[in-house]
Order: sequence, then structure tokens, then C-alpha cells
Amino acid sequence: AFKGHEDTVEDVSFHPSAHLQLCSVGDDSALIFWDGRKGSSPAHKVKEAHSNDLHTVDWSLLDEYMVVTGSADQTLRLWDRRKLGSTGAACVVHTFTLHDEPITTVQWCPDQKGVFASGSEDGYLNIWDITKIGAPQTPEQKKAGLPELMFQHAGHRSTVGDFHWNPADPWTIASVSSGDGGNTLQLWR
Repeated sequence: AFKGHEDTVEDVSFHPSAHLQLCSVGDDSALIFWDGRKGSSPAHKVKEAHSNDLHTVDWSLLDEYMVVTGSADQTLRLWDRRKLGSTGAACVVHTFTLHDEPITTVQWCPDQKGVFASGSEDGYLNIWDITKIGAPQTPEQKKAGLPELMFQHAGHRSTVGDFHWNPADPWTIASVSSGDGGNTLQLWR
């Protein structure tokens, strides 16, 4: 058993090619990297990865250094494993702040490097492109939103509980919601 979290562990994700490396997040606001070759203690622990509970984590299949986390603090954070430090602020590549409620799930696109999606209790599923972070925008483009936001799916009426990219059909996503006005599975692209 791996020990290092101080509260409930919420999610885990394996390194895309190193079968004994993984990362986890939990209600202790920590992001922990593990290396099973070195035992059951954390290889690296970011104690304050977010300002609230972490709900979700995913390690990019197409870039072994990129990890994204989602939190009850309504933010997503992009991490570069090569830049890890002991506190969150020191090693965050970028913070995404468009959701209005806690983040429930994140997942990297399996066939487009730098693209991931996030679901939230606000009912939105956002698709992000990290290659567009900080891209210059015209005044008209700024009205449309952040340059890194590719698309916002607003088809759910309640919490987006989960979603998955279809590995056999690029840009196709299945997403689910439940609760008030929800209880739906949507297939969209």
C-alpha cells in the first residue's frame, strides 16, 4: 500500500509509459507522484496543489511530462513534472479558471497532443488547448473567451459526473450528468 495522503484519495493516473509510476490527488489538497520501483513512499509531494480538495487528475498519454488536476476550488492546474517543487505555486505551469463550480473530472485527448477536457458541477464540459495559452487575441477574440478554450459544451443541466473521449473516433465524447434535470448520457463531437 502506498501511504502519503492525509485525507481521502480521490483519483489516480498512471504514467503513460512507465508502468510503476503514477500520481494521485485527494481531499488533503495534495498531488503526489509515486514510483513503485522506489517503495511505497511518495517520490514527490506537492502539499498545496490547490486551495481546496482535489477531485481529479490525468497524466497525458502524448506528453509524459504533462499532468492536469481539477479541484473543488473551481480551478484546473497544469503541471510539468520536470518543474516540480514543494509548494503548488512554484510548479504550476498554468491555472484555468472558467468553471463556476467544483471540477469533477479531467481527461487528456487520446489523439491530440496538448488538448484536454474538464467537467464540473456547473454542468459545463470545456475542451482546452494548452498550446494556445497566452496567445495574442484581437479585441473581438477576447469577447469570445480565453485563447486556450477550444469549446464549451453546455448541453447538461446539472453536474457533469464523467466523460470519455472515444479512442476510435477522434473528437467524439460521451458525457454523463445526474441529479436535477440531468440523468443523461450525451454523445457529441
